[in-house]
Amino acid sequence: SQSRYSQQNAAVLTLTTTSQVITGYTSKKEEQLSINTTTGETTVKFAGTYRIDVTVDGVANVQNREVTLEVIKNGLVAYQHGFATNVGSLNRGSTSFCFTMDCAANDVIKLGIYADGAVAYSTNVLQVAIASQSLAV
Repeated sequence: SQSRYSQQNAAVLTLTTTSQVITGYTSKKEEQLSINTTTGETTVKFAGTYRIDVTVDGVANVQNREVTLEVIKNGLVAYQHGFATNVGSLNRGSTSFCFTMDCAANDVIKLGIYADGAVAYSTNVLQVAIASQSLAV
């Protein structure tokens, strides 16, 4: 069942080579998770396997930047996914990815983002969905 669906309002993210946590989500649904939209932290209420789906689309002010999204669990990077800002004359950069991750009760998940150099990345879409695949009982 779907546990979380969140979307960040369109925003300009000033990216550097240092990862920053994405905040400002609008929470659409919470069941097996607790979401802090201000800090970007999601706390897993129950142990189990969760599917993480991320979609991002935007335009950069610099061409050919490598942007990396990170899924961070309990302060450690659990998964990274990179994409380039070089599609067409608008420097568009978009990607989507999903993976599964085992979590214990009270694990904290955050989404981080950084680039291989300074860039202003204007998001059109930034969505995160976390769905339980199996819950330990």
